[in-house]
Amino acid sequence: RSRVVSPVIDVIDQKTFQYYPSKDLQRGVLDWKLDFHWEPLPERDRKALQSPISPIRSPVVPSGVVAIDRHYFQNTGAYDPLMSLQGGENLELSLKVWLCGGSVEILPCSRVGHIYRNRETHSPVDQ
Repeated sequence: RSRVVSPVIDVIDQKTFQYYPSKDLQRGVLDWKLDFHWEPLPERDRKALQSPISPIRSPVVPSGVVAIDRHYFQNTGAYDPLMSLQGGENLELSLKVWLCGGSVEILPCSRVGHIYRNRETHSPVDQ
């Protein structure tokens, strides 16, 4: 009940809709600006996996694509409505789960494709 799990998120090209599956085992990490990034799974962690589809313990999960037990989520305080960091819900949730004795995992056997848009797409027309 105390696990938060996320699929591997593959890339779909925004212009051609070509699907690009991730080839390497990866985990979610944050940089010093608290931006989410994928990084290759360290060799020692890769060797510890029992199979290619074993769950990968991850410091943080990506935003918006998670599965969590509803009661556990509510017991951890759910999402903080006053948190102003846009897209920070993955950091908040991951920290709460780790601090409350749970685990955060990426499931390599579960995959979704996502269209990442470039920053210009979100810029105002007059800039």
